[in-house]
Amino acid sequence: MVHPDRLAQIDEQFAAADEVWAREVRGRYGGNPYFHRDKPSGRGEPGSALRSAYEARERAFADWCSARGLDAATRLRADEAILHQLA
Repeated sequence: MVHPDRLAQIDEQFAAADEVWAREVRGRYGGNPYFHRDKPSGRGEPGSALRSAYEARERAFADWCSARGLDAATRLRADEAILHQLA
């Protein structure tokens, strides 16, 4: 079990990494960055600021899932199902 203080820290780290990634995507494409989340356009080119932000977001997301006892791949599939319902 993750201590509540550590869980809050992990939440903040993920939120910060997500915002940096979203800012990079908005700067490049405009609009809603989450339309690019699971697409190559949301990953950026190797060595780019977008790629660095994407990789940091992915690490933070994996930490977030792990702290909650979730498998990141399972969580991604659940998120994709929700996105398809909203599309």
